[in-house]
Parts: sequence; structure tokens; C-alpha cells
Amino acid sequence: ASIYFDMGRQTKATPILERVLHHRPRDPNIRSRLAVCYLMADRLREAERLVKDLQRESPNQAELSFLMGMINLKKGKPKNALKELQKAGKLNPRHAMAHYFIGEIYFGQKKWKHALAAYQRSADANPRDADPYAKICLCCLALNKPAQAIAALQRALQIDPQNQIAIQIAAELIE
Repeated sequence: ASIYFDMGRQTKATPILERVLHHRPRDPNIRSRLAVCYLMADRLREAERLVKDLQRESPNQAELSFLMGMINLKKGKPKNALKELQKAGKLNPRHAMAHYFIGEIYFGQKKWKHALAAYQRSADANPRDADPYAKICLCCLALNKPAQAIAALQRALQIDPQNQIAIQIAAELIE
């Protein structure tokens, strides 16, 4: 199960993890991995049940708050997602993905300054990920900060010349 899970093949890992969980029902690692599998398969009710159970046992784990945030995001509950993702970011300020998805929520709400700050925290936590820099570019464009936008776009393309978000932005700027 771990090999499939680590390869990103959650559909293959799910039935194996379910069998293992039957024999080790209190194992937090198995339950959290299974919750991720359920989340990836849009089996949100099952994912939420597992994460809530894990959160009762360990209420201050950033990864569990992140998972609950992602579940709420997929359920179309951005306010609940934001609350959980912010908790994850407070529990672990280096949680790049929590900050990134906070940025995504604010970006969707056109709250450019909040989105920019969240994407910047994501980029600071994981400077090798081009996506936050591409999104920083878009926020800077929305905030009429062209020099910062271009610098962020250049950084995104420097990190990953094949980054689809950055390529799309560059193509639109050229038009």
C-alpha cells in the first residue's frame, strides 16, 4: 500500500489500506493515508469521518487541519476550508501547500492583497515551486504592480520553464 500511495496511485492503495485498517483500526498513519486516498477519489464523507476522528485524538496536527481544509474546499465550503487551512499554517508556518490554498481561496474571492500574502508565504516555505510565483504575478497584475509581476513571472519560469500557469500568463502578456 505504501508503494502505491507514495507513487500517487491512491486508487490502488485504497483497498489495501482498507484491509490493513480492518486489522489495525486505531493506526493513525493508516487512517490518515486512507483519508488522503478517499479525498483524491472524491469520497469526501469517508475522508471527513477519518480526519475528524484523527483530529479528536491529535487536535494540533497541521497535516490534519490541511486535510480537513482540502475536504471542505472540495465540498464547496471555502469559509470552512479557509479556517482549517489557516490553522494548518499557524501550526506549521512552513506548510507551503496550506498557504498556497489559502491564496487560492482569496484569489477566487478577488482579495488580491490577501492572496498575494498567502502565495508569498507559500513561496517562502517552498522556494522551488513555480506555482506560487506565477500566482504572485497575477496578484501583482491585479494590484497594478507591473514590475513585481514581471519579476515573479521570471522567477516562476526560472524555477520551471514548463510551468503551465507561467506559460499561460506570459502568452497573455505578449498578446
